[in-house]
Amino acid sequence: MKNNIKIIINSSPRSGHAWLQFLLIHELDYARQIDIGEGRHDNFIIRSSVPIMTHAKFDDIQQVTILRDPRELIPSIVTKTMGGLGNTITSGIAMPHEYPELPEVSQLLNDQFNIYDIWTNGIYNNINNLSVFTFEQVSNDFEFVTSKILQFHNMKCLNIKNAEKEKLLELAKERIDVHNKGNYGFNNPIPVDRKPEIYYKIQEIANSFPRMDEAIKQYKTVKDIIEEKHNIHA
Repeated sequence: MKNNIKIIINSSPRSGHAWLQFLLIHELDYARQIDIGEGRHDNFIIRSSVPIMTHAKFDDIQQVTILRDPRELIPSIVTKTMGGLGNTITSGIAMPHEYPELPEVSQLLNDQFNIYDIWTNGIYNNINNLSVFTFEQVSNDFEFVTSKILQFHNMKCLNIKNAEKEKLLELAKERIDVHNKGNYGFNNPIPVDRKPEIYYKIQEIANSFPRMDEAIKQYKTVKDIIEEKHNIHA
């Protein structure tokens, strides 16, 4: 049995990794004190967004990652980067860059396609050393996801149930600091009914971007091996 819980949820921003962190903490924190910030203690469940790290193998740390469809993920990241262009409810979020002006949308998209390529290649080449799930699983079948992660530590999932999604969402809203970028722990994992209008504009541009077809192929290939690993088609 693994005595300590050491989990890194290393996944792209906008992939559901804060929601998954919340679910794992909700399941485990009643039993032990879990570090959700810096990973300096014996038990930790921390988040990271370093795509090259998906190639790594850890001796005593479980690396979890989440695959999301590029048609959803890339527009979502670009929308956040643009801060809503000043005319939507996302306006006011600190921009993660120091340019005096925003780069062109095409540059932002191209950068994200480069990063997506690293994520998918890392998962494809190192899947045996990763605990990998799809965004749909984390969103809709999180009982399965949480159970699979805890199996790695010879533990059972007792408190997370798919049927209690609405209850868990309400609890998450109470516990998570939305948009608090200074907080190492939870922030902004709560699904919304409709995204800002700028998201749909960016999504339209991204879907016609020359690199989208290749990204979709990568996504489908990696999704297939994830499902095979979980014996979903069995």
